[in-house]
Amino acid sequence: MAAAGIRKTKMVKVEQSYIDSLLAFRAACPPRPLFTDFIDNDVVSCEQMRRCCERAAALLKKRQDEDDEILRQYEANGSAYWEVEIRDEDEE
Repeated sequence: MAAAGIRKTKMVKVEQSYIDSLLAFRAACPPRPLFTDFIDNDVVSCEQMRRCCERAAALLKKRQDEDDEILRQYEANGSAYWEVEIRDEDEE
């Protein structure tokens, strides 16, 4: 059993269908500016809304970065891998 607070991970090949859908989506809808690009110019004046937008932007940025890394690997190697967290019961 893993010690508390220690994350166990492994690299898993990204399925071709996911890469194909990502390529198709990016071709149709290139990445757009994140919420943080708008919150500094008084479009959002409520502090609570500003914090929500910042959290949402951080999540979107993380996802965009992960997708960018998948596409970078795919273009360089013809395949891609991503890191996934595993639980003890997944190791069997």
